[in-house]
Order: sequence, then structure tokens, then C-alpha cells
Amino acid sequence: MPLIIMVGVPCAGKTTRAKAIQSYLQEDCKLNVELINEETLGISKCEYYKDPQTEKILRASLKSNVEKLIDQNRVVILDSQNYIKGYRYELYCLARNAQTNVVTIFCDTESEIAQKVCSEGGYDNAFPPALFEDYFGRLERPDPTKRWDNPLISIRFDEVTPYEEIAQTVQSGKKPRDPVSTKAEITFDANFIYELDKSCQKIINFIMAKQQEVTQGDVIAGLPGCQKKYKVLRVLSPVELKKYKKDFLNLSKLHPPKSKDKFGDAFLEFLNASNAGAAAASE
Repeated sequence: MPLIIMVGVPCAGKTTRAKAIQSYLQEDCKLNVELINEETLGISKCEYYKDPQTEKILRASLKSNVEKLIDQNRVVILDSQNYIKGYRYELYCLARNAQTNVVTIFCDTESEIAQKVCSEGGYDNAFPPALFEDYFGRLERPDPTKRWDNPLISIRFDEVTPYEEIAQTVQSGKKPRDPVSTKAEITFDANFIYELDKSCQKIINFIMAKQQEVTQGDVIAGLPGCQKKYKVLRVLSPVELKKYKKDFLNLSKLHPPKSKDKFGDAFLEFLNASNAGAAAASE
């Protein structure tokens, strides 16, 4: 069953709507529904969202719990800000690996309204004005033209939650299709992962050599085995690049690149998306 991703600024009404959606799907549609948020994990928003490093830990914990619960027989609702498009892409990949679909619900609440809710005591005062403005400015609005944000249901603050539309989308939505770069069309031999690892390492070595010569925002072309280009959003350490390679190899075991000549571009696409999310989180 689908993963429902709630998106919105602090105090936009996400938790209220998420709980109501959970009740509707359980009581009216007789579905098995799990709600995941900071509250269910016993995590204090006040403590975790005030520091970029603890926020990163929080996102990893939420994602880990989604990965544990998501399957074809259970609806999972992730109720958090989910304001980074790269992070939503990672969640989309989890759903694709579980052979189910995603539904994005955007609580499109105006800044003045959400800030007023926060000032009246929302989220246990975790978002004072300065912190609220910071997160409001970071929001990367969902885009229905992007496969990881589609289908998208946008709800303004004064609108009634469209329960029937959500239920219909959940029950009849199409599963995410494998992108061309990760759809397996050939059978690889036993050296598949070894060869893929070598291709990735060549790209990593190239990036590490070149990123010292460029500035933030520059684009690096001519990567070995790649037609795509790499955008430098920040300087990546060898440890970070190694982690990205490990994550990509694990994903490729389930969804191999289309062919051997696409190994490099597939890794570069994954690297660009993952790095974009990490760069946004560190701002």
C-alpha cells in the first residue's frame, strides 16, 4: 500500500490532517495504516529542529522507520516537514523498492497563518519567529511534474481535507515505474556489482580531483563513462562519497542500471539528487 508523504512548513496543520486521514482510512476504508512522526518516535521537535546535525539525525530516523514498515499491505503516513525535494526522492525510492506507490499531500498554508499558529503555542513553541522564517524559506514546494511528488494533493489552510480523493488515490494509484536509468533490461553476470563499483569509484576519484579546482555552483563535465554532468553544490569528503556509493550499490542490486554503458550516468543521477538534499539541509 502507498506511502503518504505530508509536506508543509511548521504549524501548517500537517499532524491534524494526518491523524484525520489515518482515522478515515482505518474506519471507512478498513485499511491498515501506520502514522510516523516525531511524536510517535518520542522525539522532541523543540530539541531536534534547532540544530542542523540533530535534524539530520531526525530525518534519518524517520526514513528508517518508513523503510521498516512500508509494504504492499500497509499504508504508511510520514507526517513531518519533508521540505527537501532530495529527501522526498529518497522516500520515493523506498516506495519503489517496496513495489508500492507514493501520494504527496501538501499543506499549502500561508506564512502569516502558520506563524500565528506557532505563536499561539503550536509544536510546543518549537518554532519561534526566527526559526519559523528559516524553515519557511527552505521549503522546496512539491512539483507534480516530478515523479517523486506525483500524485500531488494540495490543501490550503481553510479547505476541508478531501478524504474521498485521498482514499481513491491510495487504493487505485499506479505504482512508481522504474526510471530508464535504473530499469533492468539485461541480465548481468556475476561480476556486475564489481564492475559497477569500479565505474562508481572512477567517478568519485574524478570528482575529488576536480572539486578542488571549482567553486560552488560550477558544473563538471567529462566524467569517466558519463554523458551527464555533475553540479558542485558543496565539497564532498571521501567518507560522504563512499557512503553515496554504498547506498547506490545497494539500490542497484534491486534495480540495476539499464546497461553497462549506463552505469556512470545512473550513479551520477543518484549522486546529484542525494547531494542536492544534503546541501539544502546544511543551509
